Amino acid sequence: MQGCTGVAAAMMSCSFPQPCWSKGMNFPSKVCASISSNALSTRPQVTTFSNVKKSLKASHIGVGGDGSSFLGPSLSEADSEVHAIINKEKDRQFKSFDLIAFENFAPRAVMEAVGSCLTNKYSEGLPSNRYYAGNEHIDELEILCQERALAAFHVDGKNWGVNVQPLSGSPANLAVYTAILKPHDLLMDLELTHGGHLTHGHITPRGIRVSASSIYFESKPYRLDESTGAFLMMDMAHISGLVAASVVNNPFEFCDIVTTTTHKSLRGPRGGRIFFKKDSVHGVDLESAINKAVFPGLQGGPHNHKIAGLAVCLKNA
Repeated sequence: MQGCTGVAAAMMSCSFPQPCWSKGMNFPSKVCASISSNALSTRPQVTTFSNVKKSLKASHIGVGGDGSSFLGPSLSEADSEVHAIINKEKDRQFKSFDLIAFENFAPRAVMEAVGSCLTNKYSEGLPSNRYYAGNEHIDELEILCQERALAAFHVDGKNWGVNVQPLSGSPANLAVYTAILKPHDLLMDLELTHGGHLTHGHITPRGIRVSASSIYFESKPYRLDESTGAFLMMDMAHISGLVAASVVNNPFEFCDIVTTTTHKSLRGPRGGRIFFKKDSVHGVDLESAINKAVFPGLQGGPHNHKIAGLAVCLKNA
């Protein structure tokens, strides 16, 4: 399927017209073809832009870039119920005094990046090694985000690498375990009641395994003995902002792997990140193992709009 910039395009199973690119806020003279989900064997229904404009009162949603925009109804026009709920939540956040450690308030610039056209692109793989074409700008963005992540935590890129694709902290932790452990290997964890996390291998006092980390691996409270050849990993999700600000000790001086979320003290979008030493540790190439564990091991394509939001927040950090 090609874009609607000069030829007809088809769209299936959608309640709204295809968001078609327009230049300089002008309607193209060409048409878009739309195929309904219950008429796939019939001829496409051709709809002119003038009819779309009249029927939906379509407004241009700016997405940046030399006057380019996408044609389509705004959220308030397309779904007033969801729009109203979002406004109520915005009002609640504005008027509340929130002390939940898992939450923070993302700046407007971060939310603009997360709500951008980057959500449209599929980008399985890593920069310069994607499964689909058209990722040159995505590569540029992800490399920028990686560079800013290393800089924010005062880490030398010659010795450390970072994967910025994990969708949150929990899959980031599971990707690390998948990369360096085999099923039923020992995972030594801090107990949940003493500050640990469900994804660190938690088992309830009644022996119930409640997360993948305890289902696929054997979990016990940790006491590190360096002679055993263990990997030292830190989950700094709650204090990552303090680490970036050099308020607390830097875990990169002691650890082989560091994971974090991005939506707590960093004030970024909801997501996770994995830092790893570039040198081999206990005979394991952490960079290759972790990148493969993230994709294709546990995830598909990255959420590019979140990576953009993270790049913005890391610049602030």
